[in-house]
Amino acid sequence: MNVVHGLLVASGFSRILGTVFPGAGTIYLNQSLQFPRPVYMDTEVEYVLRVVSIIGGRAILSTTVLTSDGETAVTGEAEVQLPKTGSQ
Repeated sequence: MNVVHGLLVASGFSRILGTVFPGAGTIYLNQSLQFPRPVYMDTEVEYVLRVVSIIGGRAILSTTVLTSDGETAVTGEAEVQLPKTGSQ
């Protein structure tokens, strides 16, 4: 079975943070990552982001990738600069 490179799996966080949550205008500042389990080719994954804290215009988020069998494949923490009010 072929394993998907961990950073390729984790790159989904960048897409989510820049386009969906919290949305356009977000600046991705920092990311820590751990890879407790491999992700194999053709495995569906779920990205889970949770707000841990908001300080000023920055947010700390927990970031997790779950495999289709519910196993944690990637875990970490992200720091983002939140979009300014009215950003599109």
